[in-house]
Amino acid sequence: MQKLTKTLGDIAKISTFLAIAALVSGFLIWNIYLVRLGFYEFNLIQARYIHAGITFLTLVTPIIFLILWIVRLLSKKFLSITKPGLYAVYCYFGIVFFLLLIPLYTFLVFPRISQAWGGAQPRVLGIIASEPDIAYLANFGIKNAYPLITGNLCIAYENQESVIILLEDRVLFLKKDNFKGFNSLPAKTRDEAASECSKRAMGWILNQGEWAK
Repeated sequence: MQKLTKTLGDIAKISTFLAIAALVSGFLIWNIYLVRLGFYEFNLIQARYIHAGITFLTLVTPIIFLILWIVRLLSKKFLSITKPGLYAVYCYFGIVFFLLLIPLYTFLVFPRISQAWGGAQPRVLGIIASEPDIAYLANFGIKNAYPLITGNLCIAYENQESVIILLEDRVLFLKKDNFKGFNSLPAKTRDEAASECSKRAMGWILNQGEWAK
């Protein structure tokens, strides 16, 4: 019974550590991404952070283990280090490469992965709004496809109050108060358009957007 209790306790500790690591990773990734677009998310606890963190950890953990294995081989061959010292080296290089991989992942991989899988690929939606609001959006180059529905837009991020829209020449932060809803495309067409939105997102976060020209 004691052994079972200890095992369950160890599982709970590991699960808690992984959940915290996923939350912290996801928070850093999403906010690095948003800061590059000129915004910031103040809500610290979100399911999307854990989702993004799990995807990130799943992809980078094998890379970090490979790096640490190479560090171990090199340290054994060229350095005489005690076991505690080796653990310290592991921790140091693990943390360094972890912190280096977060921005690299955010800039080069994150915008390419669908939000359904923990990425930040912009969603392709049209905004349903009233005539005055459609006319207001037209001031920013957002054309309507139907009388009360805009053309397809790259929605980089949204929460309960607002949306971030990527245009060719600007990034817009709009409140949802005056919107009636959103219009979604069929899956095949949406996936094709989302690929183009990913390129636009990467252009903005890598300082290749219209404003940088």
